[in-house]
Amino acid sequence: MHRFTLRQLEYLIACVDHGSIAAAAEAVSVSQPTISVAITKLEQQFGSQLLIRQHAQGVIPTTTAKNILPNARILLNQADELQHDAMTANEIVSGTIRLGSFITLAPVILPNLIKKLMKDYPQIHLDITEGTQEKLIKELKNGKIDVALLYDIDLSNDINLCSMRKPIVAAVNGVAAGAGANIALACDLTIAKESASFIQAFSKIGLIPDSGGTWWLPRLVGMQRAKALAFFGDKLSAKDAENMGLIYKAVRDEDFKNVVSETATRLSKMPTYALGLTKTALHEGMSSDIEEQLARELDYQFRAAESDDYAEGVASFLEKRTPNFQGK
Repeated sequence: MHRFTLRQLEYLIACVDHGSIAAAAEAVSVSQPTISVAITKLEQQFGSQLLIRQHAQGVIPTTTAKNILPNARILLNQADELQHDAMTANEIVSGTIRLGSFITLAPVILPNLIKKLMKDYPQIHLDITEGTQEKLIKELKNGKIDVALLYDIDLSNDINLCSMRKPIVAAVNGVAAGAGANIALACDLTIAKESASFIQAFSKIGLIPDSGGTWWLPRLVGMQRAKALAFFGDKLSAKDAENMGLIYKAVRDEDFKNVVSETATRLSKMPTYALGLTKTALHEGMSSDIEEQLARELDYQFRAAESDDYAEGVASFLEKRTPNFQGK
């Protein structure tokens, strides 16, 4: 019987990819002793040393480790696919949410939040990190956490959906009106039920579109349609929103959960570091001329070519295996 665990393989891969136990521990959000104990047990199971520890200089994989790494990556990918198939088959809301909380907010807000979440979604796992405002904002931008509980004091102007260096999927399953509609439009891929609708309701109460609506609408559907949507505030069906390019896709109500889950899962397995650069380039290109944009593409391409994901993509192609991107 095989007595090693997927978690041990994950920690081994993290050590090799990041070059040290300390960096691996930070990447997978566990303590260094946890990594060390797991690797030691894995070496005992295999009967062979896997990592050469160098004091203050990181780790080096042994020949044995190099030999098993390709299959270990494949095994972890297959485990992820198995979990996804099980989740989508049962239509259970599950998975991990990486939540960051400001230190002083954690004891006040988190207990009730966790209690409510566990009651409504028992299959959800919360991976909680506490830290300073500066640390959590940095991790939010870098995609290390999904949500942050912060004080709304001295937040920089670049804390928005556009600046997040990760693809953001909006799932609209009802009426998205006013600010709700415009927040959905600001996401990278908006998927809606066919029964859902979008309304620029502001004019009905004497207001103007906010939450970025005046910026997004003309860029998505053109000035004439943007004005009509904003002036009249008429209800727009999800299918009409798709046809005019306002959203990515309108799907049958019964297929909605599966399509959203499959889209998010597919994105999560892609080289999200490069996707983040692509997203930034596309947004910045909306206010640049062609020469500026070509220079920006060159800069971002060099950054992407220096990433771990690029190295993994090339290696997986040569080794004829599924890549295991880490978003770095």
